[in-house]
Amino acid sequence: KKLASGSKTIVLDVKYGSGAFMKQPKDAEKLAKAMVEIGKRAGRNVAAVISNMDVPLGNKIGNTLEVAESVEVLSGNARGDLRELSLTLAAQMYSSSTGEKYETAYSKAEKVLDSGAAIAKFKEWITAQSGDISFVDNLKDYTAAANYYELKAPVGGYISHIATDSVGIASAMLGAGREKLGDSIDYSAGITLLKKTGDYVEAGETLAILQSSAHGFEDAKEKLSKAYEFSDSKPCDTPLIYKIIT
Repeated sequence: KKLASGSKTIVLDVKYGSGAFMKQPKDAEKLAKAMVEIGKRAGRNVAAVISNMDVPLGNKIGNTLEVAESVEVLSGNARGDLRELSLTLAAQMYSSSTGEKYETAYSKAEKVLDSGAAIAKFKEWITAQSGDISFVDNLKDYTAAANYYELKAPVGGYISHIATDSVGIASAMLGAGREKLGDSIDYSAGITLLKKTGDYVEAGETLAILQSSAHGFEDAKEKLSKAYEFSDSKPCDTPLIYKIIT
């Protein structure tokens, strides 16, 4: 699709882990190298960022919730993995397009976020398409749902793993995605992760908040609870960015 659209410079985000098609980083690297080679044979300037999807990216899962989290990143208010990956992709695109050093491009991308220029440009896009920019300044008015459920930690300890694919399925069960053809989408449905891999929690502490306007929580609650694994020791940190293929 990217070749057909005529893009001259392309940066691909190739993921690995429990929430990706490629479960191991080496397999993702093979895929990334193949796609970069295809693009270069077509005369395009292509790079691939290999990123970790063994931990859910960001803290929000669900249509409106994810848009709201994107607004927080663009506003310069969010910190964490979603911001880091966004900066990495933006910096690589700028570097690939202009020949600027990657480190310089990354620094420029940070300034664009933190200065307010990024969210201002986002509002321009919305206005140009006759959209309603009030969403950007009133996120809570748009992200509310009729029903909420707090998932509690069954034990105390460190979160050693979260099965990212199970989190996505649980969100779909709430109405954020289609389980079968013909299902309607509840745009307010989704999950907010309050604790992620590597965090320490006490027994009974809230791990996540599930929300939906129309769906029940039993199936989604069971699916999400099984996604968490706990241990007495803190798990080793794994880098968000595995490698950049140029």
